[in-house]
Amino acid sequence: MQKAKIENAYTDTINSLNELVVSSDTLDVVAEEVKTAKVESVNGLTLAVQHPVLSQPPVKVKLFNDDVKNGDRNASSNITLANGDVVWVKVRNYHAAGVQTLEEATPRVKAKLIEKKAFDAAKKDIQAALDAFKTQPAATVLAKNQIRFENAGTFTRADGLLKREIERAAFSVPAPKQGMWSVTTASLPNELVVVAVSNVNDTTSNALTPEQLKELGFETPWPQEGDKHWIVSSGGNVFDSYWRDDELDRKYLAAGNVFPAMAAAQAELAKRKALQEIKTYIRGNFGEFEPNWDDGYQYKYSVCYDHEDKKFQSDWWSAAHHYSPFGYLASRDHAEQLIRDQEANLKILWGVK
Repeated sequence: MQKAKIENAYTDTINSLNELVVSSDTLDVVAEEVKTAKVESVNGLTLAVQHPVLSQPPVKVKLFNDDVKNGDRNASSNITLANGDVVWVKVRNYHAAGVQTLEEATPRVKAKLIEKKAFDAAKKDIQAALDAFKTQPAATVLAKNQIRFENAGTFTRADGLLKREIERAAFSVPAPKQGMWSVTTASLPNELVVVAVSNVNDTTSNALTPEQLKELGFETPWPQEGDKHWIVSSGGNVFDSYWRDDELDRKYLAAGNVFPAMAAAQAELAKRKALQEIKTYIRGNFGEFEPNWDDGYQYKYSVCYDHEDKKFQSDWWSAAHHYSPFGYLASRDHAEQLIRDQEANLKILWGVK
C-alpha cells in the first residue's frame, strides 16, 4: 500500500511538472519546484557527441527529430531514462551538421540556385491556374488548364505515408469549400509537385470503425513504442510526446487524454472548454436542477440538434433518461435561453458548423 502511494505521488509530481514546463516553455520551473534538480546548457551537441544524458536514445529522439529540424523550439514533455531518472529538454537552435570549404560548397550552392530558378520558372507557368483554384470550382479550373492530378487517396498525419514535403504542404492549406480545392506546391529534388486537397474529414480516429482504422494504417494496436502522439493535460494544454508505455503514458491513455493527431487533441480540448462554459452559464443563470426520474409528470428539458433544419432546439423527457452532457433544465424557457446565449459553445460540443 505504501509503495503504491509513493508511486502515485511520484506520477502526480511528474504530471504537475509537465504542466509547468509545457505552459511556460522553460526548464527553469523544474529547478524551482524540485530543489535537487538543475538546468544544464550544452553547446555544439551532435549525434556523435557522447553525453551521459543527452546521448541516450529517448533523449536523442527529442533532440534530433524532424520537428526540431523544421523549427520546433518548444520545451519537451518528460523523458524517462534507462535508470528511471526523468529529464526535460529544449533545443534553442539547430544547425545542420557539416563544415565545407568554399571550393567544396560551391558546386552544391550552384545546384541549389539552379534548382530554385527552375522551381520558380515552373511555378510561374502554372501560377494563373493556382490563383484560379482560390476562386473557382475545381472542375472549372481543370477544364481550362493542362494540369493533371493523380488521386493519392486519403491520408492522415499519423500514417506517415506521404513524403515529408508533400505532407507539410497538404496539411498547411485550409479546408476547402464544397466543390473547391485547396492547392499549393511542394518542392522535391528536381521536381515541382502541385498538391491539391479536395476534402478534409476531421473525424477523430477513435470515432472510426475497425475497417476504416485498418484502411488508414492502424492495423496494430495503437500506440506502440516510439509512436508520436498528442496529450491533453489537466491544465488545458496540448503537447506532443513519444510513447514509452510507462506508468504516466498509461494514465494519460486511460483518462482519454492521448490522441494520434494534434487536431484531434485540440478539438477535444475545445469541447471540454465549451462544456465547462455551458455548465458555468447554467449554474449562474438557472441554478441547480435535480431531475426526479421516478416522477413521470415532471418534465426534464434538454437541447438537441436538428440536422434537417440545421439548428438547435429544446426537447423534453419525463421518464426516458437520455444522456445530456450538461444535465437537464427545469423549463423550456431555460433551454431556449441556453440555445440563444450559448450557441457557439453548443456547436463546438456537438461538432456542427
